[in-house]
Amino acid sequence: MSAREAELEEENLQLQDLLDEKTAELDTLQENLTAAIDSIKTFHDQQKQLYSEFVALHKKYEAQKSRNRATLWDFVPANCPGFDKLPLKTPDVHESEDYVDCYKLDKHIGHGQFGDVRRAVDLSQPVPDGETPHYRAVKIIDKYKIPDVTSLTRVVAELSALQILDHPNVLSLQDVIHSEDYLYIVTDYGGQDLFEFFEKNRHGVDEDQARNIIQKLVAGVSHVHAKDFCHRDLKPENILFDTEQNTLRVIDFGLCADLSKVWRRFTCLTASIATMANFTQRSLPFLCSRAQSKKLTDFCGSPGFFAPEIIIDNKYHGQIADYWSIGCILLELVAGNKFFEASWMPVGHSTLACSAR
Repeated sequence: MSAREAELEEENLQLQDLLDEKTAELDTLQENLTAAIDSIKTFHDQQKQLYSEFVALHKKYEAQKSRNRATLWDFVPANCPGFDKLPLKTPDVHESEDYVDCYKLDKHIGHGQFGDVRRAVDLSQPVPDGETPHYRAVKIIDKYKIPDVTSLTRVVAELSALQILDHPNVLSLQDVIHSEDYLYIVTDYGGQDLFEFFEKNRHGVDEDQARNIIQKLVAGVSHVHAKDFCHRDLKPENILFDTEQNTLRVIDFGLCADLSKVWRRFTCLTASIATMANFTQRSLPFLCSRAQSKKLTDFCGSPGFFAPEIIIDNKYHGQIADYWSIGCILLELVAGNKFFEASWMPVGHSTLACSAR
């Protein structure tokens, strides 16, 4: 064999080795590709299975949610004492984004745990041309946002209070509409709240104006107490004050407590509030605290306005705590919103911090 032939034979062997190597790499890639395709198919099958399980679970969840809602809104009111304040469902009530029954919904004026509050025009009340329409406030409670009996109890307590309370300084109930998915609580529309008033009077008001506001507030709260309720969330946002008409109304009884079964009376004039508001026991016979034989234990209120014993002792007299809140509101009225936020609000936050330790 010549030298040239030997070189060609060597090159052929090298090329064959390279071909064998590449063939082995190709076989490995093919195996990896087959394994990857199998993994993708397995993952796809698992994904389909998971989606099927999710759909089935979602159906079970929706069914359970419907059963839960039926239990809370149908069975409980019909069979459990104390829940009869909930009205029956209104058949064929007209509902849309902008209308509920005879009410044309307007701007949003508030938001709560269970739904929104919107201003509405009462179309059942005819209004002559050029005159202001009859406005109402409509609290829209989403029934699916009521998860348990505790939450439903708060709705019933609010309705019970509004159905019983009748005072110029307390928001009055006008209508209740119960549809398949919502409960609409219709009340008077009262204008701006004290929080907005404070924003415009950040350095406080004179004593005459403060006395005017506190007199009306104490009169309304005393009526609430006389009817065996306590509010438990008195704060500027829950007090409507019309400066032009000089009217004041307490609103939002979502956290109120019905004390009719848990308190025993004793008469005790709250002298500090009476003195600051220029009241006498004769001129306001309801200005007294009615202490409960059993103290309340659930936390309610807002920082800066709740009584310290609510979080320090974890139990409190609801009506006495209301008067503490009135005192805080009086402080903000006289000292001004700027001072109140700088000097008093930190005290509330520090109380919360201490209770958490």
